[in-house]
Amino acid sequence: MESAIWIVFTYYTIGFAPAASRFFRQFLAFFAIHQMSLSLFRFIAAVGRTQVVANTLGTFALLLVFVLGGFIIAKDDIDPWMIWGYYLSPMMYAQNALVMNEFLDKRWSANNTDPRIDAPTVGKVLLKSRGFYTEDYLFWVCVGALFGFSVVFNLCFIGALTFLNPMADSKAVVVNEEDNKNYINPNSGGRKPESIKMQVRNSSSEIIEAVEDTPRKGMVLPFKPLALVFNHINYYVDMPAMFIDEVMEWNQELIKELSTPTLGSNDLYFPTKYSQTFLTQCKACFWKQYWSYWRDPGYNAIRFFLTVIIGILFGLIFWNKGQQTTKQQDLINVLGAMYTAVFFLGSTNTSAVLAVVARERTVFYRERAAGMYSEMPYAFAQVAIEIIYTAIQSLIYTLILFAMIGFEWTAIKFLWFYYYILTSFVYFTLYGMMLTALTPNHQIAAIVMSFFLSFWNLFSGFLIPRTYCAAAAQDMKVL
Repeated sequence: MESAIWIVFTYYTIGFAPAASRFFRQFLAFFAIHQMSLSLFRFIAAVGRTQVVANTLGTFALLLVFVLGGFIIAKDDIDPWMIWGYYLSPMMYAQNALVMNEFLDKRWSANNTDPRIDAPTVGKVLLKSRGFYTEDYLFWVCVGALFGFSVVFNLCFIGALTFLNPMADSKAVVVNEEDNKNYINPNSGGRKPESIKMQVRNSSSEIIEAVEDTPRKGMVLPFKPLALVFNHINYYVDMPAMFIDEVMEWNQELIKELSTPTLGSNDLYFPTKYSQTFLTQCKACFWKQYWSYWRDPGYNAIRFFLTVIIGILFGLIFWNKGQQTTKQQDLINVLGAMYTAVFFLGSTNTSAVLAVVARERTVFYRERAAGMYSEMPYAFAQVAIEIIYTAIQSLIYTLILFAMIGFEWTAIKFLWFYYYILTSFVYFTLYGMMLTALTPNHQIAAIVMSFFLSFWNLFSGFLIPRTYCAAAAQDMKVL
């Protein structure tokens, strides 16, 4: 359904080859791409097992399949030690299937007049210049490969569910009834304990059993234990009516007496809403965030680990491309290196920060209600600690990329490169924090995030140059 909707709205409006066979072949290619993508990210979710880890790994996988897909850097410009990544990238087969479907159409069959490229038609010249396949039968090979990837990823997904344990620190316990029957409390005079069972009907009309006063023995469950809170309980005692009336009358008199202030007394008054000054609140919130982030290796350790891994991979893929400036394709490769360096790791930061801010927001609501601090100190503290970690991340990333891509080693160029990387990562991170603050939960924030990241990606100036954008899209590009 998604593939059909996409093809119907984009195929003829963009102006692809008008033949019906080409329309349905592109539909088949998109269907295979969607099946592969769903299988891949199901597998990543099963391996990650937590929201932060899975989001980070998902963005990392997306980075690899896109960079090695044959568009950002051409096949012929990939160094020999990284060419294996090109053939293992599902996006390579997707890209080849889509471009072959278009450029092997008869409307691209005009004779080639460029002697530099050995190809009979204009369409094959365009394909060959970028390292794509030029034989029509390979379209079906690429579509078959995409379905093959889908099968492999689904099998890996099943394996991950089967063999990987949940990464949870829950302390919930299943009570073994046989052990409970044989358990004797040494302080009970030899008597066996009796379980007290309560049945509570929750909002989904399900029955939940809570067992108390039982020894905590059994297996650990991958979810948090149930907590019950009662409010507005009506308690009835069978007593004479005259006694109840006297009690209620006496209570009313007590309430009236206690609610009347004594002579010379003053109303309770505090000069400020919060007990500490704004600066003190900022300091307290900053140290709170500092320890919270320091004790969260699931977020920060993975962030720095992926920064190093992505930096090294980018360095290998774009090895010494900064020194190669003899032809137009070299310029496109350098632009692709800078585009991917900023956008993909920035997207990883946006995705990873959603769950962290959502978790911290729950604590903030509780502590704000208790009058510990206001909104502004909390926001300043969280932004400040994120900027510190992002500055360290950007420095590591800049050192790796600047050296491996082969840019010119001058202080001014290095500092400008670091500045642009830092500010880009900061606004990607702040974008994720803003989305979490504006949406009810991080799941909805992730949906909104995907839309605007795709929007930024499309109008970033690399996929579609500014001069090729329609007049109506020029204003969108500025955004």
